[in-house]
Amino acid sequence: MIKSKQESAMPHNTSNNIQNNKVKKLQAFVHPNQQRMKIYGHRGMSSIKKENTISAIMEAYHHGADGYEIDIQLTKDEKLVVLHDTTLERTAQGIISNNQNNESIRHSLSLYEKNYHEIIKEPIHTLNYSQIKMINIGTEIEPESPPLLQEVLLKTCDLKFPCLIEVKLPENTQIAQKISLLFTKALIECFFQLQQKKKMTNKQLSSLVQIISFDTLFLQAKQQMLALQHIKHHWIRCVQGSHTNLKTDATLLYDEDSITNAKNMDCIGIDLECNENTHRLTKPIKQAGLELMVWVRGRSQSTQGTDGVIFAKQMAEHSVDLFTSNITPNMLQ
Repeated sequence: MIKSKQESAMPHNTSNNIQNNKVKKLQAFVHPNQQRMKIYGHRGMSSIKKENTISAIMEAYHHGADGYEIDIQLTKDEKLVVLHDTTLERTAQGIISNNQNNESIRHSLSLYEKNYHEIIKEPIHTLNYSQIKMINIGTEIEPESPPLLQEVLLKTCDLKFPCLIEVKLPENTQIAQKISLLFTKALIECFFQLQQKKKMTNKQLSSLVQIISFDTLFLQAKQQMLALQHIKHHWIRCVQGSHTNLKTDATLLYDEDSITNAKNMDCIGIDLECNENTHRLTKPIKQAGLELMVWVRGRSQSTQGTDGVIFAKQMAEHSVDLFTSNITPNMLQ
């Protein structure tokens, strides 16, 4: 994996400087009670680097974000890979051709070159990670394979840089039911290995990692796993607004039962979509004693740049605890 030039050139004390300047940079996003709303990079700092890459994550860190959000999916060989979509079609930038260190990989590469456009359309849960890592989701100058969750956490836990992990199940309900349990087991194994390597306690890990998901199947499966109970989780909900597609979003919308349902799944909070109606829903969630996060849909132009700062300030005024956005440098200045 190629490191960004900015990362390689970092002086030893840069980490401390970033943390010391954070309050100054983010002082605009303060609650009425004087607590500060946290700003997380959506899929890393995807306004500058390719989404869900280590480069994007490190870019968010270098710019002083409070943390980062990534998406994970389960591969056929039960690896947790950092990818948003159910296929590689949108993010694939070709094959990493320098990944040819042995005969078997060269053979696989030749097959990939013939079937590349078919392979990137295959669902992630039907591919092994050995296949996925040959795909470039970075740039031509800085090629990057989709990283594994453990690879990302090993890097950012050293920096004390918190991570918000969105668990994404396949859209097919029958497959999702089967995979939800495998997903929880894979997370347990990943966190266990991380704690062993970094000699971290449950409390230390829970301060750096939280889980979010739309999927009740996964949240219910996690609820039953004693080994994951120290990891906090939030339920993601869409908010009906001018950009809502009721055909696809109807079952994902926040409604009058969302608070009760979230508590029944032992969620410590709700993660709401950010749009023109979100501020109307914040008060009952906070009054129910739940944490409140807000996220930005995709690359909505209305929530980037100057408008992004306006949205973030509005959310801070409504005591939102954490705002996940396609952050741009001006949001962190």
